[in-house]
Amino acid sequence: MGGKGKKGISQLAKRQEKAIKEASQRKEKPKIPEKKETQRPISISSESILESIKKELKNFDYLSAWVVSSKYNITQGESKRILQRLESEGLIKPAYKISRNPIYSILRA
Repeated sequence: MGGKGKKGISQLAKRQEKAIKEASQRKEKPKIPEKKETQRPISISSESILESIKKELKNFDYLSAWVVSSKYNITQGESKRILQRLESEGLIKPAYKISRNPIYSILRA
């Protein structure tokens, strides 16, 4: 029944402060892991959907994860990754930034 509990936040903070103090005494920089920002790859089937969205961009007034997922019958997560890819390519830009579901406007050339 149950198991050994995880360490509390205060215990982890004390451990980190101790490590920083010891590192400063040794005149070293403390080793704090950096968070790498990586982009998750989209699946092969999503690549074909991405290409079809690129072709049909002129037909949309706006794009959201819900619009893409309902039209192409894919999950919300896949549609968000597709929209992020389109944004990084400069084809769309965020019009209304909501943390979970941004709405994108299409850049007309």
